[in-house]
Amino acid sequence: MLTLTPAVEAALSGSHTVCYLVEIRFSGSNTLYMNDGSIDVDYSGATYLANGLLLGVDTIKKESKINAIELPITFSAADQSIIAILLNDEQLNREVFINQAIIDPVTGQVIPDPINMGKWLITGTAINDAERGIVTITVSSYWTDFERKNGIATTHDSIRRVYPNETGFINSKDIKEDLKWGGE
Repeated sequence: MLTLTPAVEAALSGSHTVCYLVEIRFSGSNTLYMNDGSIDVDYSGATYLANGLLLGVDTIKKESKINAIELPITFSAADQSIIAILLNDEQLNREVFINQAIIDPVTGQVIPDPINMGKWLITGTAINDAERGIVTITVSSYWTDFERKNGIATTHDSIRRVYPNETGFINSKDIKEDLKWGGE
């Protein structure tokens, strides 16, 4: 069930502006804070940039039953930093937090507390549409995590999820053939 604060309920009944606040925790220390509004938004100690790179978040449908939902988030490829982040490191299963904020039309500040749209996991990325330059990140609801296979793969990113400072598999992506472990 969706719980709204009295201030949010009052804002929704009158004139208001809505924007999505998107926090993407890429690997390493690359955390992006963006919104799809027209002004930068300060909320919870972070500044969500309205730099025009976040083109849109598909409509999020809340349901009473628990299920896995996929949601595309589209970005402009005008700034190459997002493409560089996606190409230089594996970003699958990274956390994304989405809030829907109601902006006070007078002050331009977020009316406490934004509507929490959930915690999501990155399940796919696509750098497509060369004419318009669009990057799409597909996120799935956190319930999709129950469908994954447990265990650690011998990849750098898989090990880092459990042991953040481990670098033993940093070059594993460079091996092009299967290695046979143990005796013959």
